[in-house]
Amino acid sequence: MEPSVKKFKVALIGATGAVGKEIVKHASQDPRIEELCLVVRKRAEEWKDEDFQCKLKIIAMENFDDMSSLVEELQGYDSFLCTLGSLTKYGEEAFRRVDFTYPLEFAKIAQQVGAPHYGLLSSKGAKASSCFLYMKVKGEVENAVEALKIFSYYIYRPGFLLNRDDSSRPLEKIFTKVPFIDKIACKDVGKIMLEKALNHKVDIKSEAPNHKFLLKNSDLKRQIANL
Repeated sequence: MEPSVKKFKVALIGATGAVGKEIVKHASQDPRIEELCLVVRKRAEEWKDEDFQCKLKIIAMENFDDMSSLVEELQGYDSFLCTLGSLTKYGEEAFRRVDFTYPLEFAKIAQQVGAPHYGLLSSKGAKASSCFLYMKVKGEVENAVEALKIFSYYIYRPGFLLNRDDSSRPLEKIFTKVPFIDKIACKDVGKIMLEKALNHKVDIKSEAPNHKFLLKNSDLKRQIANL
């Protein structure tokens, strides 16, 4: 009799973003996933239950200011992934709320339910001491989540993200042709984030908590070539 294969429950916040959408696509057909939970403001029309091999759970919240109800909803989940992101042009307060407060609060939910894995989509150049707001906030949230000491914590710092839904973005057209600018396709980042969420290499019972892994653009490119 063959031993049963571990199946995972994965929770994702930021599923409507460029990388989040790719994670959903990959997860929908991955036999290792038992249940996929998408924490969103509104269910997307393209998410049809019959298109998913796993059980699809949608938690629609009017806003993410109070995530306390997720503690009960996400008991037993193995991996939490956050791909939330905004733009500084909407103002510092709004940017900090989406890129710092919400990712940190989602990480606190992961900590409270005892999830062994948290994956955070950050950005190249993230640094808490940066004088640039975007990089500064990205670095601050990386540090804040690390302080929670979640067992397995992955930070993803891709370069310029290619192949977004809006292919008419002027910068994307330019950066695609510039060889020395770090860049990577959204689908590749999503694939790696999901793969790490489903492959915990350390024994949670025998090892100390807070294993931090930082994957920069070059690491992501190298790893996608091996998948």
